[in-house]
Amino acid sequence: MNDDVTSIDTRIKFFESKYRMSFDAYKKIWDTEDNEKHYTHESESDYLEWEALVTRRKRLWA
Repeated sequence: MNDDVTSIDTRIKFFESKYRMSFDAYKKIWDTEDNEKHYTHESESDYLEWEALVTRRKRLWA
């Protein structure tokens, strides 16, 4: 489990660095702003992966 958490945390930190914010801040912007950047394949893929990582980390620590 420790390796899973380390791997997840590393990937989450990558997205936090890339977007310069936490997932919660990114999600708030995603949910409230209509921005054409949100509709790119990269943005949608990043959002889905990041959300899955955050969810997985919460489940591992529950």
